[in-house]
Amino acid sequence: MGRPVLPTGEAKDVQVGVRFKPNDDKTVEQAMAKTEGVETKAEWIRRAAISMAERLQPKPPMTWEGFWGGLPFPQDEMHEKRVKFCLFIKWDNLEGVTVTKGTGHFFVRRSKKGFHLQIVSRYSPDREKVLDLTNDQTKMIKKVSGSGEFEFVLFDPIAQQS
Repeated sequence: MGRPVLPTGEAKDVQVGVRFKPNDDKTVEQAMAKTEGVETKAEWIRRAAISMAERLQPKPPMTWEGFWGGLPFPQDEMHEKRVKFCLFIKWDNLEGVTVTKGTGHFFVRRSKKGFHLQIVSRYSPDREKVLDLTNDQTKMIKKVSGSGEFEFVLFDPIAQQS
């Protein structure tokens, strides 16, 4: 009876109740509307809380399991393809997480742990940024239809509002 058991690591074991004043709830609903209904209210609030909490954490090492996993599209459809992005990124030389916008191309790495996805973004003729994407960020990747300037977009709806 009840809900089927979820695989290990997928179950959400901790439940936190949150109450909002009507005006605050309206603010959340308006912000959620900008995401075009792709998330439930609980998912949106969970992601917003985790994004805020990550601002206070040090950047994890590349061995962290959150960088390794599956890809939203086949590797050959993503590697070296152009992407436009707006994300929260934790930079080594900055305190906290900052909104980072730009363009670049995907670089896909593979190991026994799975795949690791990076965005390489050139911001001057001789300088580039490398953004290490978490599994949660890779889930927000959308393929762009048509033959435009970019094959993919990656927009964190909360980062866009900042």
